[in-house]
Amino acid sequence: MAKLTGKYAFMDAVDVKLYPAGTDVSSGVPAVDPEGTITIDYLNSSALSLSVDTQYALIKGANAIPFSGNKSGTFTMDAQAVTMEYLAMVLGGDYQEDGSILVTDTTETPSYVLVGTFRGKQHGDNATQIFDVILFNVAAQPSVDMTLDATSIGSFPLVLDVLADTNGQIAKIQPHAE
Repeated sequence: MAKLTGKYAFMDAVDVKLYPAGTDVSSGVPAVDPEGTITIDYLNSSALSLSVDTQYALIKGANAIPFSGNKSGTFTMDAQAVTMEYLAMVLGGDYQEDGSILVTDTTETPSYVLVGTFRGKQHGDNATQIFDVILFNVAAQPSVDMTLDATSIGSFPLVLDVLADTNGQIAKIQPHAE
């Protein structure tokens, strides 16, 4: 694939599919969603934040020589209309067969492979282009402050930890292959 040139602008929230951990997305998304796939295509906002642990050698007390270490991050989603599966992840609970959410004193946080799409436009031709974002290993942070108010619509943020997979890969952003 040729390198993209030009300037792009993005105005979209990511549409997400959370595939069970270990799903191979190296050659694209699966033709059929594996059992346990969660679709989240109703977000109002999404944000990816990546950071690196860096230590510095000091010279006369000032940071002078960086040693970059591990990289990790978060992917934050926010929605007002949600599915029960989404709400279960927000609450750190388990979505039950009877449609309820059970929250217990311990939390098993499953890992997923996140594949999302979002729209952008290139300066010049102004044509909409679809991009993919792949986060190779994510897990929900099971902490929440849930506020419901009789005078405004509730908002439900969900924060996923973004971690490296077994190959050391964290994220990939690319033009969507048709």
